[in-house]
Amino acid sequence: MWLLRAALCALALLSLAIAIAPEPPAAPMLGMKTEVIVGKPDTVPLAGAVVLDSALRAGTPRDSALYRSTSPAGVRPLALEMGPLKPVDFVGVTYQGAIREYETHNALYLRCSTHQQIRPIAGGATEGTYTEAIVPLGRAWCPGGEVFLRLVGTSEFRHVGVAPPYEVSALSYLKQSYLGYAGYLLLAFAVVFAAFFTGGLAARAARSGVDPVLGGFLGLAVASLAMFYLYAWTPAPPFSGLLLIGAVVAIAIGARWKAPDLARSVWRAQKAPVYAWFLTALLVFTVLHLGATGSGVWEPARRFAPAVWSSDHLLPGLFAETVRLGTHPLQTPPGDWSLSDRPPLMAGGYLLFADLFALLQANNDGAHLQPVALGVGGISLSALWAAAFYWAVRRAAKLPPAVAATGVLLVALTPFALFNTGYTWPKLMGAAFSIVAAGYAFRLRPSPRASIGETATFGGLTGFAMLCHAASSFFLAPVAVVYFVTRLWRSPKALLAGSAVGLALLGSWSAYKATALPSQDPLLAYALTGELQLAPNQSLTERLATRYQSHTAVEWLQTKAEIAAYLFTPSPPQAPEPLARPLGAGETDLAGALRRWDFYALSAGNVALLLLGALALWSVARRRPGPPQTAMAGRLLLSVAGCYALFVGVTFLALFLHQFSYDAILALALAGVVAIGAAPWGRKALLALTAGTGLYTGLVWVAAPLGGLITLDLAALATLILTGLGLTLAWRRIGAVSRRGTALVALGLAALAGGCLALRPDAVVRHASPPDLAYMSRLVANPAVDPARCRGGLDGVVRRKAGGWRVFGWAWDVAAGAPVKAIAVVDNGLILRAAVADDPRPDVPAALPTVTDANVGWRLDVEKPPLRPQVLVTLADGSNCALWAAP
Repeated sequence: MWLLRAALCALALLSLAIAIAPEPPAAPMLGMKTEVIVGKPDTVPLAGAVVLDSALRAGTPRDSALYRSTSPAGVRPLALEMGPLKPVDFVGVTYQGAIREYETHNALYLRCSTHQQIRPIAGGATEGTYTEAIVPLGRAWCPGGEVFLRLVGTSEFRHVGVAPPYEVSALSYLKQSYLGYAGYLLLAFAVVFAAFFTGGLAARAARSGVDPVLGGFLGLAVASLAMFYLYAWTPAPPFSGLLLIGAVVAIAIGARWKAPDLARSVWRAQKAPVYAWFLTALLVFTVLHLGATGSGVWEPARRFAPAVWSSDHLLPGLFAETVRLGTHPLQTPPGDWSLSDRPPLMAGGYLLFADLFALLQANNDGAHLQPVALGVGGISLSALWAAAFYWAVRRAAKLPPAVAATGVLLVALTPFALFNTGYTWPKLMGAAFSIVAAGYAFRLRPSPRASIGETATFGGLTGFAMLCHAASSFFLAPVAVVYFVTRLWRSPKALLAGSAVGLALLGSWSAYKATALPSQDPLLAYALTGELQLAPNQSLTERLATRYQSHTAVEWLQTKAEIAAYLFTPSPPQAPEPLARPLGAGETDLAGALRRWDFYALSAGNVALLLLGALALWSVARRRPGPPQTAMAGRLLLSVAGCYALFVGVTFLALFLHQFSYDAILALALAGVVAIGAAPWGRKALLALTAGTGLYTGLVWVAAPLGGLITLDLAALATLILTGLGLTLAWRRIGAVSRRGTALVALGLAALAGGCLALRPDAVVRHASPPDLAYMSRLVANPAVDPARCRGGLDGVVRRKAGGWRVFGWAWDVAAGAPVKAIAVVDNGLILRAAVADDPRPDVPAALPTVTDANVGWRLDVEKPPLRPQVLVTLADGSNCALWAAP
């Protein structure tokens, strides 16, 4: 492991040096002009934009204007250009909205007046928030010419906006690169591990009989919850939590000197699960930051498009910063959501390192990196599932370390784990506690009667799981039933003790909501009714009654069939009862279509998880007695089946993968690893599944999306190579090196990388190919409406029996006294195509004597009705004329 340690030490040295280095403020570019090519932008002052301060640097020129494609009537086409830009090496751009997504026709880029190359600025999306994208331009890119920033917004429903660009330093660029973020991940993991290790120390020192790994989970959860309540329930100012963190770290470090035997015993028990946990976090972080789309804090949600999701990954960090900075309880996210609509444990985990992250940014041009840094640190919390999975295979199922490591690697390589570990919303962290609880309840060779200590531990783990995300309750309910039927019924006192612990934890959250920040629980209403009403006029019981009375029994069964099928296909046949389905992927390539399929369903790239479940079921169903692990696998399968039945039976959600229980998905994989890991052929089967899944994920989820990135990061690629080489050498037991030698190698790697950055700070960037802008030829300006030159109208839009829609009307060239030369129908500023203009319309001359020809009718067949149609005509003299202005 010496090479891996050396690489990580070099990474930490470089990253922390970049993080704390003083950052020069941004410099505005003077003398630029803004030319609106098409449309009329919505212009607002940059300083007055909503939630801007949470996303932008302090040095951003806030007296400038933000140009957006929105309007009171909706999204409108917009094309504009700013420039010429001052010749600089690094350009900072503030933008908003969706850029180069699969379902949009928006683009934002820099162009040169002397050649056709462009520099893309963004390739993802920020929804309604704002972010900063930094483009390494270089003064030699446009020799002898001028550089302009161009925005094109032709999406029908995705708005986009941009502010004037400004100059930033090379250091600012590095702070937002892989090297700049790596230190935050390493620091977050160190702090979180300190709490984990301290929990193990407490469990072992108290001689409670609790495994140090379980003690670690409980210690981390207690520290996170205590940190949250410290900030949320008291007037503690920012940085107050450093005292608690300092105490936890001091205990973890001090045990090495004051109680070395105790520390060594705890580390021996925790070492392998912690290695699995850390390497999973590092792998996901590195893959996520192999490049960037320019989406800032939205990068985890947009990095693997069209496998994209909404702002759920922002909420734990937003909650943590709200209570840490003292803006609670008045501040809520945009809309009618309350921050207390979701449980607090992951927000508390963020608070373990939020103060330290703020200190690292003391020399920055504002705290604009805090939201992104918290997301990076959150990977250490999401990756906790790897430690839980390893422990359940190794300690609960009593299987060899090689089987546990292979099982973790197999699951980590699935698209499900890759996306959701980097996405950092609370479901995967909650699933980690659930998997540990289930493994503990169904472990091999337990005592016949459950003790009070055992059930208290189980109750604590389940309570903390639900304090991460309420969806864990769908899995934990059948786990508790199976646990009760198999063992708990013999120990009523232990049952009461475990229930009391779990209810006490959940009661603390209920008490907080009742006294500090109430919630109407819209997510529960959404799950049970499928209707997201944030301020309902009815009680949940009344809404449920209304929901079930609104359809027949047959419609209910058809809807439940659709819900049940959604987990295995992203587009099952639609039932009569409507469900909240995701948007279609639009035009995309094969790899993009596969990523979208993997994101929504347990198929394609996630087929290994289904195969593990099928192998577990086959092992359990065999008649001859199998290894003792078969019983554990059977109980896990029963819990998964119960969770699935519960979801289908009581919810009205389109049950695609992102809305299902992550606990059940991990339990399904765990059942397979446990069932076949004990078989003679099991290891080979696991290795084969791992190899196939790794090849698929490497091609479809790692390599294929790189073509859509704005920048590639060679530092991340080098880290992947060094990590793989270090693990290979460790596995083959080659190259033992002393600590001094490891330190010297680390310093050498840091010096080499630092020298490369000093000589060429943008050498780590490879620019992506220019976006396809062929659709711009369909973008048209708004021509003038002149009744003296042309007359006519759009008379209707009707559905055709053969499918599609027909748009029809009439048009007349007033100056020529004849039908118009050509007709085109425009929708939302985009030309659909030319209309056929030969329909007889005798009613027009009858009503307007100035029209002397009855063949003035026109028609156009389209696939969907136009949203904001406009008719443009070409007159006999070649000029264009609009029949009326679009609404």
